[in-house]
Amino acid sequence: MSVDAGLRSFMLGVYNKVGLGLLLSAALASPGSALADEGMARFGNPTATATWGAGVEFAQPVVLSRDARRVELVLTSPFDPFGSVVIPVEATRAGSTTLRRTVAEGDLPLRPNTTLRGAWRIVFADGLTVEGPPVSVTYR
Repeated sequence: MSVDAGLRSFMLGVYNKVGLGLLLSAALASPGSALADEGMARFGNPTATATWGAGVEFAQPVVLSRDARRVELVLTSPFDPFGSVVIPVEATRAGSTTLRRTVAEGDLPLRPNTTLRGAWRIVFADGLTVEGPPVSVTYR
C-alpha cells in the first residue's frame, strides 16, 4: 500500500511538471501574440478579397509603435508542397496604416478553388518580429 501511494505521489508530481512545461512552451512559442501584446504592433481585422482573373488582395490594418525594417506577407496553401511563400512588401513607418499587397496570377500559380492563407510579418530594427492574425480566401 505504501509503495502504491509513493508511486502515485511521484507520478502526480511528474504530471504537474510536464503540464507546467507544456503551458510555458506554448506561451513562448507564439512569437506574434507575445510581442504584439507588448504594444509594438496592434493589428486590426485582416481581409483577403479574391477577384477572378486579377488575383487576391490582402489588407491588414495595423498601428506600429516604431518604424519597421521589413514587412512580409506570408502565404500558405494546403496543396503547396513547398510550404510558405514569403512576399516582401515595402517597409512602413510608425503610426497607423493599412498594409496591402495584391497577389496576381503571374506571382503564384493561382488555380480555380485554390485556398490561400495569408499573415503579415513585421520585423523591427532590433530583429524582433511580430505576426498578424491569419486570413484565408478561396480564389474563384
